[in-house]
Amino acid sequence: MALIKCPECNRKISSAAFFCPGCGYPINPQQNTPKKRRSNRKTRRANGAGSVYRLSGNRRNPWVAIITVGWEINESTGRAKQIQRPIGYFPTESKANLALDRYNENPYDLDKETTTIEQLYERWSKEYFEELTDESSVRTIRAAWQYVPPVFRMQNAVKMTPQGIKDMINNDAQRTDDKGKIIKASDGTKSRMKSMFNLMYDYAVLATLVQYNPARQFVLKGIQNKIERKRKDKVPFTHAHEAELWDDIEFGYTRMVLINIYSGWRPEELLELSKDDINLEQMTMTGGMKTDAGFNRTIPIHPKIADLVIYYYNKSSGSLLFYDYDGSKPSTMTYDKYRGRFKKILARHGWQDVYSPSCPRHTFSTRAKEARMDDLARKKIMGHEISDVTDKHYTHLNMQEFLMTEITKIK
Repeated sequence: MALIKCPECNRKISSAAFFCPGCGYPINPQQNTPKKRRSNRKTRRANGAGSVYRLSGNRRNPWVAIITVGWEINESTGRAKQIQRPIGYFPTESKANLALDRYNENPYDLDKETTTIEQLYERWSKEYFEELTDESSVRTIRAAWQYVPPVFRMQNAVKMTPQGIKDMINNDAQRTDDKGKIIKASDGTKSRMKSMFNLMYDYAVLATLVQYNPARQFVLKGIQNKIERKRKDKVPFTHAHEAELWDDIEFGYTRMVLINIYSGWRPEELLELSKDDINLEQMTMTGGMKTDAGFNRTIPIHPKIADLVIYYYNKSSGSLLFYDYDGSKPSTMTYDKYRGRFKKILARHGWQDVYSPSCPRHTFSTRAKEARMDDLARKKIMGHEISDVTDKHYTHLNMQEFLMTEITKIK
């Protein structure tokens, strides 16, 4: 190091100075000092924290992020090797790293990410069916599932959107029958499919497969309006039309309809009656579903339909009271079959679009009201909740005798 003169002010300064302390003239400019070289090496992740790398070939998403899901030991060398699994494929390295960082911050079950709609249905239905007390509800759900297209069943359940489910129900719901004929879902079936997906994704939320229920984010507005109009349009059979049924009792399943008019069962409850439910000595029927008040209730057999009940009781060779006898051998009378037989009766009498399978239940309620049947008896027979505190908690009757007395008021 030596003293030199500043070229600007001739002041003696050190040769190692960066600038003149007197006038500020630059002596050794800072940019001439050697800079630290930047390293091109990437930050190494900790062992087991996963990695990101580029796949060979021309791909839309060439970057893959992988994580370690376990270890295996090489028995010959004794060395441990990571078992790795991809969490996704990405268009850029930065997106792959971001996905890996997010996974490490909040790890999730990768099997959940690949659960299909069909796998979700199988898991949910296995548990849900065990909770149901009647086979009719099970058959209803299984029938609705048949209208879900095979392609949709393979979709990712975790990534399914509300619009995706809605579009499938509205536009694609259909099934193929035994003869290869394509059958489109009716409005009622679409409504049942919507209810099924509501329950499936309620289960998925509880199982932490998804964070919210996409099926409950929309309504089938047009379909629900049609169904509501149909519900409001249900009417009881007129006395004249009922008389026609009695005069034509040998046709099809007319006896079955008349039994329903004088018992008030829901159609599904009627179909589930077993021979063990029929007590011909005490002349009672036991059955019911849907509500706590309606479940497993015992109602009297009205004298007008006693012979009709005995007819089906003697005809049945199985455990159920009613079977479908239109085939080569008796088979289970499902709701769809019963609705078809019901429509044939309507067509025979020219009552198309006048009545539905639920109308006999409406007829019973109306006849009971016309006959001044006690409201407690009417609700007990129909399986409706008793809200009156006096009747519910303070009235103690021989219910079998009481109901038989009240039901015979209907003539």
